[in-house]
Amino acid sequence: MKKVLVLSYHDHPAEGHSLSHYKAIKNAGHDAYFVSLVSEFTHNTPAYFIDCHKKLSATYLSYKFKRRLRKLFSPVVKGTKEYCFFNQSNYYIGDTRKILSKVPFIPEVIIIGWTDYFISPKIIYELYRETHAKIVIPMLDHHLLGGGCHYPCKCHQYETGCKSCPALKNKKIASDFYNDKYKYLKDVPLTLVGTSYDLKRAKKVPFLQGKEMLSTIGTPTIPFKKSKSEARKEFGIDDGDFVVMCGAYSIEDKRKGFSFLLEALQNFSTNITERKVALLLLGDGSIDKTAINDKIAIVSPGFLNLEKLFVAYYAADVFISPSVDDSGPYMVNYSIACGTPVISFPIGIALDLVKHLETGYLATFLDAASIADGLREFYEMQPERYHKISKNCINLMERLRKEREPWYLKVLE
Repeated sequence: MKKVLVLSYHDHPAEGHSLSHYKAIKNAGHDAYFVSLVSEFTHNTPAYFIDCHKKLSATYLSYKFKRRLRKLFSPVVKGTKEYCFFNQSNYYIGDTRKILSKVPFIPEVIIIGWTDYFISPKIIYELYRETHAKIVIPMLDHHLLGGGCHYPCKCHQYETGCKSCPALKNKKIASDFYNDKYKYLKDVPLTLVGTSYDLKRAKKVPFLQGKEMLSTIGTPTIPFKKSKSEARKEFGIDDGDFVVMCGAYSIEDKRKGFSFLLEALQNFSTNITERKVALLLLGDGSIDKTAINDKIAIVSPGFLNLEKLFVAYYAADVFISPSVDDSGPYMVNYSIACGTPVISFPIGIALDLVKHLETGYLATFLDAASIADGLREFYEMQPERYHKISKNCINLMERLRKEREPWYLKVLE
């Protein structure tokens, strides 16, 4: 049994976030403890610094004021969204001594999740120096790599020092943060956990050379099954329609690639014949409907809970992930687990899960016409071949579950 400390900015309960790791480790019999900067989503986490449920507390009001002040004087170039500078000044309010004082033991393993506003490179170094614990960083995105952005997209400066950041007016913010990482992380024996896409990038970063790297693939278990007919009734979609599913928290985020999706749908619509097409658009439904041919019906149920999300996958013929940079998205994992083929650019988890014309369609990078080709492939596909590809998806996920133990168990060996 290991003594494990899990650190995170927040206490979001969704699978893949730090709180879910903490619960899984505890359920596996280890002595685990969870500390977050904010308590925002749940009321029963072990320890935190700021209670977001108490909106009028001095601590919460001070925290929100500082966040808004920094946003007001943001150094991010207006209109530059794809680089995802959430912590726009690389400002951290964590404190090593205070963090460890909340923990009832000296940890042997420290897992560091989402860390914006909380855990700086210096704190990671101090945590290692004070405890000599194994420091594990699951790569939820690529914030670890460079000078502060969560996804570099077309920028490769994370390999060389982030000296001329394309997203910031004050370039020094990114280069200083990068230098801090080099100073404090270069000699800490970190263990990085990520997809093959994540780790390939990490190997190019000077201060991550020689670190232990563990490849991981999320293998969600879907708790129920539904036929396409049953699932479509819940969204008011006809049985015979060809259903294309997609979704995003914000379609305005350039990184999510919705411009490519819209162009692909317009291209694909010229080939629509007698079989009707429905776009099942989850999440932010503020898409420009005039950009989509009226041959395609749009069904926008908004943001769904997890159970309803699975029903949406069962209703769909294909799921499109048009992201141009991503560690996941985890929606790809869910889609494959439900037996719904995925059309994606060759990035993120798609490189591990989307086998071309076996579990989906890998489109040429940044090519909307290639996404349209993938749509045509499935639109014109014979039912027998489609069912085989759907079965391939389920079989792949089942095989991965058997072959791969969860990464948190591997790092605790």
